[in-house]
Amino acid sequence: MYPHSKTHTIQFPVIDLCNTCATENIVFPSLEAFEEGINLPLLYMIFYDYFFRSSVGDTAWKKSILETEDPTEPLAPEQGEAFAMLLLRNNYFAWLWEAKSQYKDLLVTEYDTNKERQNKFEDLGFHFLNCQIDLDADEDEEDIAKIVLLATKADTITRYDCLLGKCRRNLKKVWQAASKNKKYKEFKKALGKASDSDDDQNTSDAEAEEEEPGQEGEKENESTRQGEQHASVFMEQRTKKRKILKSFREYTNSNDEEGKFKGWSIRAGEDLSVLTDKLRTVSSKEKVFRRAYRHIYKQKLAASSKKKKGNKEPKPVNYQTKIWNLEVIDSVEI
Repeated sequence: MYPHSKTHTIQFPVIDLCNTCATENIVFPSLEAFEEGINLPLLYMIFYDYFFRSSVGDTAWKKSILETEDPTEPLAPEQGEAFAMLLLRNNYFAWLWEAKSQYKDLLVTEYDTNKERQNKFEDLGFHFLNCQIDLDADEDEEDIAKIVLLATKADTITRYDCLLGKCRRNLKKVWQAASKNKKYKEFKKALGKASDSDDDQNTSDAEAEEEEPGQEGEKENESTRQGEQHASVFMEQRTKKRKILKSFREYTNSNDEEGKFKGWSIRAGEDLSVLTDKLRTVSSKEKVFRRAYRHIYKQKLAASSKKKKGNKEPKPVNYQTKIWNLEVIDSVEI
């Protein structure tokens, strides 16, 4: 029911997304922000790109974009979208742990304080797409320019500003909700302990590397002991990391009420059913969102195709003429 291969498939886009936020000075969205769905339409498009699409697979995804006659239809069965969200819920803090371990203070999230978010761009969706989506447009609206609004269009600038303001207000509500997340407080506490442990290990390594005069004869034995010690520490750290990552998984780690179990919690099935039922009730706004997403995705595919055509591979060397000079041989006399 819950294939692990899907978990690994989605993990790589998460790493890519964290890398973008860390290197381009952007605040990484909270789980609560992703769960807002079409209330934050630009971020929901990122959920589609990085999580939902990875869960479905590129081939099926592109087919749904390019071959579907009705652009308001679902891009995949409701269970697929619900399962993508379930995977994100289950692994969000475990994946974030690995990203924070790599990028440290460069990766700032919506869970962090206002001071920590200073000088960071706080709207990842706008950074990626640089537009606004008017979900109040008619679902049968054929003019996509009335749905996907650009700041450069003078005739839609007023509506654009209204949508931008609404998006920012919704983001602030999400930040307030995220600040109360107890799991992130546990996450920060555990991350601090892990950082202290790494510092202690680095100090021990530095002290072990110092050599005193007259100890050359013991160098080889000492090197062997250090290698064994490092191997032991590595195994201990790996075991500790696995326990920490497991503790932050929502559905594959037991809570006090459930007791021990293997695989997925029964709560996962219950929540998957709730998410699926919710997605089956389709509003006009959700249909407009699908139309907008398909349009934007097609534009990205077209831009990618143009880029590939522009970067033509160099013409291979004609070895027959350039090296062997065979062009001067018109005939062979016998």
